[in-house]
Amino acid sequence: MPNALVQAAAEGLPNSQELPVTKANRLAHELSTALNDYDLNCHAVVYPSKKMEYCCGIVLDGLGRVENPVVSTGRGSYRRLQDTTLESILRSFDTCPAEFRDETREEVIAHWRVAEAHVNALREKKGLPPQNEPLPAADLDQRTERAKAELIACLTEKYGPDAEVIQNDRLVCVCEPMSTEAVEYTGPGFYEIEDAKGRRPILWLERVDYKTVSGFYYLAESRWKGRLEYTKRLKPGAIRIISKVDEYASRMA
Repeated sequence: MPNALVQAAAEGLPNSQELPVTKANRLAHELSTALNDYDLNCHAVVYPSKKMEYCCGIVLDGLGRVENPVVSTGRGSYRRLQDTTLESILRSFDTCPAEFRDETREEVIAHWRVAEAHVNALREKKGLPPQNEPLPAADLDQRTERAKAELIACLTEKYGPDAEVIQNDRLVCVCEPMSTEAVEYTGPGFYEIEDAKGRRPILWLERVDYKTVSGFYYLAESRWKGRLEYTKRLKPGAIRIISKVDEYASRMA
């Protein structure tokens, strides 16, 4: 309810000539105005008599809660500013049937901004920085896409522009690119290789020179838990050695 202005108090008289009724009206009006200016949640209302000759009473609500004012949810209820978030209020508002809403989405946001500005004004007086909550996207899919885009941007920045991005409705994956430089063969041992189909097994490689012609090949063995799975010959031009994996033997034990 807006503050009701008492006519006698509005016209007023010099203090030296004020009658008790006029003085009471003036002080009541000044008090209610000061309280409303002090606290966003304080609804100080002057109730005059029918003849508007004197003040009947003042109703106070929420005095001292200026740091945590109430905000409308747009659904006939209120929440404390610091006990909720704008995103939470709008999420509930968006899922609420239209017949149970008493305000528009824009009005709910406007009420939040008013309360936020009131709190920030108080924070500024205390030398504290303002706290403004960004407006969330209305659509959950839009918010999801924004979050995924931000995650991909961060991981791409970390692993470089050549990183491979794989994503779907349930997965976001940024694969770190492997070095394109081949590792030289340094003697028998376990090596991670890449074949023509892009597969990268870890094999035991041993270089074998041809007896009748120049050149060599790799005798490759696949081993697992001490068991020989298969053996095959690999031409040097058909594979690329990625790295030597000396610790692979201990991992198979």
